[in-house]
Amino acid sequence: MSLVQLDAFGSAAALLRPLLEATAAAWWLTYAATDEVILGLPIDPVEGQLDDLPLLGDMGKDLQTHFPPIAKIVEGFAKKGSRTSKWLHQYTHGGTPQLLRRRPAGFWTNADVSLTLVRADIFGLAAAAVDLARADNTRLAAYLYPRRDRIGDDLHYIFGAEKIAPQPRSFPAPSATCCGAPIFK
Repeated sequence: MSLVQLDAFGSAAALLRPLLEATAAAWWLTYAATDEVILGLPIDPVEGQLDDLPLLGDMGKDLQTHFPPIAKIVEGFAKKGSRTSKWLHQYTHGGTPQLLRRRPAGFWTNADVSLTLVRADIFGLAAAAVDLARADNTRLAAYLYPRRDRIGDDLHYIFGAEKIAPQPRSFPAPSATCCGAPIFK
């Protein structure tokens, strides 16, 4: 939000990709990573190692068994997927439109800024929701679920998206054990 208030819309939009990657990694570690995979992760700070966290699309594929609707997002990550997610992996995480929006060219429209803020809300809530998948947190639940529903309403009213049906107010229990007893009880 601070970057948007400073009219640094491109910088704000570019930060959505790392936020989504960190969020996906948290969900993947909570639901999909096996003990073998976790124990095989590198523990030294060398970049570019082959045995690291999976790519974003691969984490999404692994999470589909727990969250089937994620299939639409995973399809969007594919090179031949829908245009709706391609902005996540192009130049400065925005592709050519990111370049064309810079001054003095087209700049950012109110709709562009609104969509970026809605995406940031979605990704931020998804990051916080990992805590709800791990443990009972009534204060976070009291904030997160109604806010999530309002974002769905925003998408419908601002952008004309299809109305989202009521969603569950809980997450499946994680089955990951991480080298012993379940991580979360």
